[in-house]
Amino acid sequence: NFPCTDYLFLLFMLCWRPREPAEREYERQYKEIVTQAEDDRRQVAELSSLVDQLTIKIKTYKRQIDEAEDVANLTMNKYRKAQTLIEEAEHRADNAEKNLAAVRRTRSMSVTREVTKVIKI
Repeated sequence: NFPCTDYLFLLFMLCWRPREPAEREYERQYKEIVTQAEDDRRQVAELSSLVDQLTIKIKTYKRQIDEAEDVANLTMNKYRKAQTLIEEAEHRADNAEKNLAAVRRTRSMSVTREVTKVIKI
């Protein structure tokens, strides 16, 4: 039978006994794991937010590419149409020059014949 003070002292010593080194090591490792898990959760949240932002940018870039392709197609169609009009105008100009040259040859021949006839007289 222990006196009351000895019993309380014994309880105190049992409750506050120094922990074994392995127990302290396990507690330290547990705290490190908890800290690392919190850091990982925070990083996952940040990366998830970044993925969302980049997804929005990608969608924006795709839309801009589609719009640029549409503008390029319209421009190419206008260019082709203008090129066709130019080629048609050049063809008409060539024909007009040929017709003009033929008319001039015909007139110059008739003028030359008349002049020749006049000179002979």
